[in-house]
Amino acid sequence: MKELAAPAPPTLRLAEIVRFDSPTSMAFAERIGAELSGHSIGCRIHGYDAEPMPAANGGHVVLVFPIRGDERMPDQVEAWIRSVPGGTTHSLWVTGDFRTGEPCDRVAADEATRLLSERGSLPLVPPMLVDTPVDAADVSRLVGEWAARLLSPVIELSPPLEAGAPERTSLDDMAEEPLRRIVARLPAVPEVVLDTEGRCVSLTLTDGAPYVRGLLAGLPAGEVRAVLDLVGELRRLERLGVPYSGLTTVDLDLPPSVTTVDVRGNRVTNLEFLRGAEAVAFLNLADCDLAEVPEVLATLPRLHTLVLGKNRITSIPGWCSELRSLRRFSTYRNMLTEVPGLSHLPRLELLNVGASPLPLGADDLSDLPALELLGLRLIGLEEVPPTMWQLPALRQVDLSKNPLPPVTTNGERFRFVDRLPSWAWDEPADERNGSEGLSR
Repeated sequence: MKELAAPAPPTLRLAEIVRFDSPTSMAFAERIGAELSGHSIGCRIHGYDAEPMPAANGGHVVLVFPIRGDERMPDQVEAWIRSVPGGTTHSLWVTGDFRTGEPCDRVAADEATRLLSERGSLPLVPPMLVDTPVDAADVSRLVGEWAARLLSPVIELSPPLEAGAPERTSLDDMAEEPLRRIVARLPAVPEVVLDTEGRCVSLTLTDGAPYVRGLLAGLPAGEVRAVLDLVGELRRLERLGVPYSGLTTVDLDLPPSVTTVDVRGNRVTNLEFLRGAEAVAFLNLADCDLAEVPEVLATLPRLHTLVLGKNRITSIPGWCSELRSLRRFSTYRNMLTEVPGLSHLPRLELLNVGASPLPLGADDLSDLPALELLGLRLIGLEEVPPTMWQLPALRQVDLSKNPLPPVTTNGERFRFVDRLPSWAWDEPADERNGSEGLSR
């Protein structure tokens, strides 16, 4: 981290502390307010439903928010930032489940910094990235350290990531008229992969910037429908991504060649477009506000990778044990209280049920002969599930952030880790170093 001399900022006299409606965010906002008040700095604490205060000489904005989805900044945060008046300074507190020091930790914080800087609000200190959960002592210590840096005449300044543009695919290279018409309807060029004949084999409807945005978000409903209709005409398409597109339903005639589908970050209520899709092997439904596992998944005979992380699912139903091709399954950060469908999956190699209030029973996680990687992070375990020792292929287990006494391995057959290996959305960890992991 590079140290830079601060350009003599005016003495802070007034701070606006904006919190998100989460217990951690509110706890930090209150402690920050108390800390600043102790330095004779006036404070106003409020939520995102309040209008930003007018810029004032010495005014400072403190944003405290949790990440969601794939390190995403909540929509309410972005909307609030876009209304911030110029002439202020700011600092950020981002809470979540972080891998400390990895670049992906900073995605939301860097985007918030960029947007604020565009509004004329400059950072005084680098963002605070807080690994949750935290206790009262952690809150006090972190706020104290932050305040000391904020009030220091020398700052550490880490510039935000530049918003890059995706590499453009020439229209001359596109052999399919439906793809040309899709590109013409979108506000930016999507991420496209063509085969040697110029036909589309992979299409992701995002802008390709470091902080990815869906290109369908904000388009009129008729335009969205027209684009999805054209997608259905891409007869060689194998990979389709429509993440963070503001969709509540995916009204699409899915080409039969599609094997990989990514609809994360949409508030979907209807997934019928997947029914009977025999080729689909990989499906990402993370952060889709799902309250239950969609039954339509039972009609996907080749499904080998299923990502349901960061939803509101409370149970893995028994019919999930019929997903006989399933090899990788993540329900990280849901509301699971029972998992009857996680037994009798003969090919399952990776399972992550972390960050849920899950009381594992004596028969849970049984009959998983191929399971190698198991994520039980942050589920409130007070003892190791006895069936874990009986999984014959198990080699790595994540038991971190549980109130467990010290645990030693049963011989050298497997080892405990703090998080599972990083895992890209569509490839195993040993094939590429992806920035998105099942334990996220």
